[in-house]
Amino acid sequence: DPVKIYIQAHPGWYWASYAVFFVTYMTLACCPGPR
Repeated sequence: DPVKIYIQAHPGWYWASYAVFFVTYMTLACCPGPR
């Protein structure tokens, strides 16, 4: 699985994408504006 190998070689991208997802999720959950 080339994606798994890439993520293992570059863990920074994994954490960055996870942080972006978490911030977006919390924004949608807490703020009625973006909805």
